[in-house]
Amino acid sequence: LYKRCIHDLLARSEHKLRDGADLAWDQWHSSNGDENLRAVARLAGSALSDVESVGERLLVEEEKLLAALPTDWPAQPPSGLTTFTAQQSFVRWLAGAAGLLNEPKDGLYEFAHQSLQEYLAAVHLDAEHRDASSKATEVLRRSKYEHQWDVLIYWAGIMSESGVAALDVVLGGLISAEGLGLDLAGIIFAEGLG
Repeated sequence: LYKRCIHDLLARSEHKLRDGADLAWDQWHSSNGDENLRAVARLAGSALSDVESVGERLLVEEEKLLAALPTDWPAQPPSGLTTFTAQQSFVRWLAGAAGLLNEPKDGLYEFAHQSLQEYLAAVHLDAEHRDASSKATEVLRRSKYEHQWDVLIYWAGIMSESGVAALDVVLGGLISAEGLGLDLAGIIFAEGLG
């Protein structure tokens, strides 16, 4: 559901452009939907990167969002934009036409819904931790913080979609850890994963 919702939000401005609408002058996005997804997932992951932060909707300064994007992205900025101004325009697009971010105060952003941010953070974690051992280590590290569990449960779902091998390693690590790890493993099993 989240995957489809995010896909639709990221694609809706493309549909509007095809229908003749124009983006606001200060908004830009890549024509590659996968690039847009990776970039917004990276933003969500960086906003939740402090594993000890409280698990509430976070207001994030534009500078922190921009710092989370790869310094060389986009590789080919559109005509008239530098890499930095393209990144600024991308964040504005996410808060404008895409609708994934809100800007309740100038220069401060939040994701439109906490669950979207958590799912996107899970997408980012999955991209950053490719092998089963790395995934298990990161899940175990974050499992100590209950406010990170929704992200970890979404991540378990993503792992499950790509085959259960990595998820089996993750669940084995959580079960061996006992305590909170065992509790999280139980929740993941209760979600029908693993």
